[in-house]
Amino acid sequence: MNDNSTKLPNFSGGFHRFEVTLSTNREKSTKDVLLVLSSGKREAVTEYLWLKFVNSQLSKSEYELFIALLNEKDEKKWAFLRLLTTNLSKSILRKRLISIETLIGEKPSNQTRLQGYYRLRIEIRKEIRRLPKVKPFSGYIKSPSTAGSKRSLVRQLDEMVAHDDSLLQDNSFSWYSLLSVGNVPLLGREVNVP
Repeated sequence: MNDNSTKLPNFSGGFHRFEVTLSTNREKSTKDVLLVLSSGKREAVTEYLWLKFVNSQLSKSEYELFIALLNEKDEKKWAFLRLLTTNLSKSILRKRLISIETLIGEKPSNQTRLQGYYRLRIEIRKEIRRLPKVKPFSGYIKSPSTAGSKRSLVRQLDEMVAHDDSLLQDNSFSWYSLLSVGNVPLLGREVNVP
């Protein structure tokens, strides 16, 4: 068990600290955690790792942190990762990604933006922590009302979807199809991406 969490980072100046849980093992009562000390906030670290992944190469610990920080909503990043497992080269995917980002008005994930993040200092430490022992659940409930009900939650979700039509309409486009195929319909016209 490491006790690196109390040590200061190897770089000077102020720093931010955050943790990312990799796995939890209830049988052994342990939790694998990546402790990140950086000169920038979590969002800056995430963006730096993305730009470095697209334009360069991540170290093993950086790659592990990058994957752990990905959200389900990061369709562009997941599509890029998924397409790397196919026969498409990283340079072709990078060119397509930058072209599409420029076309739709997003900041391009290019080398120039990455150079702005090189002053960011990051230190990644992997730790294994002990979890407190959990008392086994006996199954005893004082009364049925303390057990709760999922019905009210289901009703709330139904009402929310019925009143909010934007949840039912998906106006977004597929990053996977944009990156994998050279030309796709976008914004009402056929777009040819190199």
